Parts: sequence; C-alpha cells; structure tokens
Amino acid sequence: MNFTRCFIALELPSPVQEHLAQIISRLKEAKADIKWVEPKNTHLTLKFLGEISPEQLRSAREFLVQQNGRHKAIVCSTSQIGVFPGWNRPQVIWLGLKTGTSEISDLQKELEVGLAECGFARDPKKFKPHLTLGRVRSPKNMDKLSEKIRTLPLEEMEFILGELALIKSTLTQSGPVYQPLEAIKLS
Repeated sequence: MNFTRCFIALELPSPVQEHLAQIISRLKEAKADIKWVEPKNTHLTLKFLGEISPEQLRSAREFLVQQNGRHKAIVCSTSQIGVFPGWNRPQVIWLGLKTGTSEISDLQKELEVGLAECGFARDPKKFKPHLTLGRVRSPKNMDKLSEKIRTLPLEEMEFILGELALIKSTLTQSGPVYQPLEAIKLS
C-alpha cells in the first residue's frame, strides 16, 4: 500500500515568504547549526496527518473540500522570534504572530475535531500558531544565535491568510518537497 506524508496548513503570501527569507538570512550570520526552512516552503501548519493510506487521503481531501466557504480569511501580523520547547534546549526556531492568533487557533481546533471524526488521531500537544524558521541540529553557536535574535530589529508585517491546503510532503536528501493536493480559499 502506498502511504502519503501529509499535513494541512495555511499558505503564506509571497511577501511574507520574502520577509521570512530576510530574517533567516540575518540569523544565518550567527553560523549556528540550524536546518533553515526554504522560504518557498514556509507555511503555517494546522494539522500534521503523518503517513496516511489512500483511503485516509481521500477522507482528508473530502473533509477539506467540505470546509469551502465555512471560514473567513485571517488578518495577521508578525511578532518576535521564539524557540520550542525553550531556550535551555531549543529545537525549533520560529517567528510568532502578534494578531490573528485566536482566529488561527479557533480554525485549528475546528479542524482537529472534524478530522478526529474522520478517524485521524488528535494531537496531544497544545497548538501555538507560529511560522517555523529552522530546526536545531546541534548546540554549536547557539549563544551567538541567541544574541542575534535578541538584538535583531524586526519589522512587523501585516498580511492575510486566505488559503487552506492539504499538502503532500516528500522527504528528500536536499530537504522536503511540498505539493498542494487540495486547496480552498478562505472568504
């Protein structure tokens, strides 16, 4: 049986991807051991589905299509850089959101409930809207990166999240390749 690695995400407008590319470029100056996200691959993940069967894929597609016209576009603005789970052992570097977080969280909760009814496991972790910038590979130069993050002047950027997509993720040696399988516009 062919399994497909998938997730559901809010797609980012190109200017936001360019904004993230500029931030990542500045953070790279610290020469920390981080696997930085390719700007074209940036998105806001709402639900990671994992490796799913063809039947589950069909179910996820149908569920997403049923969401068409049910959700409004979300006005957001960027905030500060943070890390998961915390600065004592950072694993993920992310850019937070100043506005739009409650609307994104409400949408995520609704999707989580609906997808659970379709047979997908609920995520035990508490959802926090964020834009992943990179994943820590080792602690090398983390002190320099931490200092860079503290002193980096960040421009707040306002944007609209207007598309919800089911995305196929193919892992390759040069990084993941994302392919939208189904998408709906948010009104």
